[in-house]
Amino acid sequence: MTAAADGFTHFPKRPPYLAPLHPVPPVDYDYRYTIDDVEGSGVATDRWERRQGGHVRGGYTLLEPDGRVRFVDYETDGATGGFKAVVRHATPAVKLLSTQQLYRSLAIHGDPLVNKMARRG
Repeated sequence: MTAAADGFTHFPKRPPYLAPLHPVPPVDYDYRYTIDDVEGSGVATDRWERRQGGHVRGGYTLLEPDGRVRFVDYETDGATGGFKAVVRHATPAVKLLSTQQLYRSLAIHGDPLVNKMARRG
C-alpha cells in the first residue's frame, strides 16, 4: 500500500487467478421425495431436483391451506447465471357423482386430502 501524489492510496496489483491444482469434478445428482403427513403435521408435498454440472432443474408441489395445489418448476444454468421459476396453481377437479359413485369412491380411495385438511383447521 502506497500513497501517491494524487492523494489516493494504491494497493499492489493482485496476481492473476490461478486454477486449482486438482481439477474439480462436475457435480451431478438426482433426488426426489414425498411427504404425505396430513393427519400428523398437515404437510403434503412432493419435491425433486436434478443437477448435471452447472445446470439444475427441479420442482415441487404443495397443498395450499385453501385447498389449491401449488406447482413450482425451476431451472438454472451455471454458465449464464440465470434462474427461472414458473409458479402455477390448480384447484382439484370436482365432478358431480351419484351417491352410489361417491360412496364407492370413498370406500376405495378414502377421504380426499383437501377434506382431511379442512377438518383439521
